[in-house]
Amino acid sequence: MRISTLRLSLAALLEHELRLVFWRDKRNRVRMDRHDEDKLTDWIGKHAAISVMHHDEPWSIEETLIRNGPPLPLNLSMSGHPFRSTLTDLRRALGRD
Repeated sequence: MRISTLRLSLAALLEHELRLVFWRDKRNRVRMDRHDEDKLTDWIGKHAAISVMHHDEPWSIEETLIRNGPPLPLNLSMSGHPFRSTLTDLRRALGRD
């Protein structure tokens, strides 16, 4: 299963709380088994809210939303937030035990 950047960031932050187990596949991508994916999905369902809006060219506003949106940098690619380096390190460590 392919994990989104949001799920990967949340998984890295919740690894110990949810007792998630990770491994790296042959391409060095982070993986979780179905049971741990389900635990993460349940946590998201209980603790996260999602808003949806239609935009004909969502890529044209993505950077603005990431740079000016909530202060926690769950999408690392465009974040300038000071927590970015901590989250990057947490994500890099997944599955490397």
